[in-house]
This record gives sequence, structure tokens and C-alpha cells, in this order.
Amino acid sequence: MNPTSVLVITHGSRRSEFLDWFNDLERYIKGRLGGLGLIVHVSIAHNEYSSPNWRDSLKELLRSGTKRVVIALAFLGPGNHVIRDIMGSLGVQEFNRWVRASWSDYEFEVYVTRPLIDSALVKEALLMRIVNALNTSVNVGRYIMDPEEIERNSLDKVVELVRRELGTNNESIIRLVAKAVFATGNPALIKYMHVDPEVFNVFSELINGNATVIADVKMVAVGVRWGNTVTLIDDADATKLAMELGITRAAASMRMGLSRFKPAIPIIGNSPTALIEVIKMIREGLEIPMVIATPPGFTNAVDAKEELIRMGIPSVVVRGTYGGSNVAVAVFNELLNIVREGHGR
Repeated sequence: MNPTSVLVITHGSRRSEFLDWFNDLERYIKGRLGGLGLIVHVSIAHNEYSSPNWRDSLKELLRSGTKRVVIALAFLGPGNHVIRDIMGSLGVQEFNRWVRASWSDYEFEVYVTRPLIDSALVKEALLMRIVNALNTSVNVGRYIMDPEEIERNSLDKVVELVRRELGTNNESIIRLVAKAVFATGNPALIKYMHVDPEVFNVFSELINGNATVIADVKMVAVGVRWGNTVTLIDDADATKLAMELGITRAAASMRMGLSRFKPAIPIIGNSPTALIEVIKMIREGLEIPMVIATPPGFTNAVDAKEELIRMGIPSVVVRGTYGGSNVAVAVFNELLNIVREGHGR
């Protein structure tokens, strides 16, 4: 037998439901300890009213060869049953410490856990049950549960906010900015959105021509709703090119993609270096008709996005340190919706 055992002690009760709950607790503790690789004997015993009594259980454990016993107190506070009946009987005065003890002519080590009242988890569990009692019957009815209604209601609110903040009547720009804000839940993004009005016409022509979308990372590629989308960041040739040029794989994959696929729409949601590479290629003379650029970051991202805007390329850009792949995906998919609705596709 394992020389260490766990004895969980409760107050005890004559009610069968009480015993059923603690039998479930015993199974739970055994399973969790086993999952942690701690294979020890676990048993439940009681101080009064119920069997087995902890005194008999402890004697049986010691008789079978146990040398160390964790007494786990399933008591809320350190009342008389804990201090007098259990710890007093064992001659133990401290919680949460291995000490020598004796019981029924047996010498052994014992560790008595603290009662539960000072546990943050216990306090939180009790609080949440009180909160549920006070809130559930009153407030649940005010929540919207239908997913389509949730999105529709949220977007309506965001659209009105964007319309007010931007002071424009261009519905396409309002929709595009609203989707970016909706994707992040951050209204502050409104003032950081740059949307070139020409981007809608350019995007429409490219989509009608089945242009290839070149995504900087896989998270962007899997999010955009356009079948002709590629990302080469895991391509072996991109890795080789990155090493040769001393650039990141994202930058190398963007250079490879824009060189290989034409016409193409670069969409950069994560990597500022990918955007820098796009700018380099434009400077080198490559014709890139439009760019979606929303990479976040505190190094390179801010300056690269501002340089792209200054170049006058039709673009959608999240300025400053804001951005992310989710924003790039939201912008592209809403552009697609706008173009398809406008052209009957």
C-alpha cells in the first residue's frame, strides 16, 4: 500500500443525500489526483452521525501500513469539531504542516488542511450563488439571445456611432469602418481608420477579374471569404528567400506572392515587415493597385502605415499601433459584401 493516504473528514449527517454528495467528492478527488500522477488512497469519513467514523477509518489506514496521512477538512470554519474533536484528539495544533502524531498506539505523520472559509475559491463560489439568486430572475429576459439579432443590433449601433464621428454620408466608408470597429469592439478605432474612397472601385475591378489575395499570415488567409487566397509564409522557397535577403518569412512570402500572382491584392493583418516589403516592391516599380494594411505594433508598424498612405496607393489602413488580423479580415469581407451588392454578384 502507498505509505501516504488522504482522509477527507466531514461533519457528518443522517441524510442520505449528504453522503451521496461526498461519495461524488471522493470520486472527484481520486480522479483529479490520478490525473496529476498522484496515486494515493483516498477515503471519506465523518465526525458524527454517519459511517464510517473518521477515528475508525484512521485506525484502519494505520493498521494497513500507512505512515503519512493528509487529513483534508471538509469543514467551512475552525469550530469545536475541528479544533477539539479532530486536532485535539491527534495532539495537532497547526494547519498545513507535516507533524508527528500518535493514534491508537500508532506513530505517524499527519498534515491537516485548513478549513475552507479563507479560500478565495469558496468565497467566490458562494458570492456567485448569491448573485445568481439576485440577478437571474430579474435580468435574464433583457438579453438578446438570437445570434443574427445580436449582430444586427450591434452593427446598427456601431454604424450610427461611425456616421456621427466621421461626419460623412459615404455609406460604403461608414460600413467599412463600422465592420472594423465591430470586429474589435473598440470605438476608438474610428479615428485611426484611413479609407481611400477609390479603394471601392479598384477592389471591384480586381474582384471581377478574379484577382489573387496574398495574405501575410494564415490567420488572415483562413478568415477571408475569397477562394483565390494564398499565403506562402510556410513555403520552403519563402524560408530560403528570407535567409538570403535577411528578412522575415512574412516579408519574403509577400515578395514571392506578389511576384508570382498578378493581379493581386496584398492584405497585411499581422506583420509590419510584410507591409515594408510591399512598399519596397512599389518603390521598385511593381504595380500594386491597392493594399489592405492593419498590422499592429510599436516598431515599424506606425511608420510603414503612414508611408503607405503618403504614397497615394488606394488603401484601407488602421493607423497608429492599432490593428490585427481580425481587422484585416473584417475589412476585406465587408469590401466584398459592398462590391457584390453594388454589382449584383
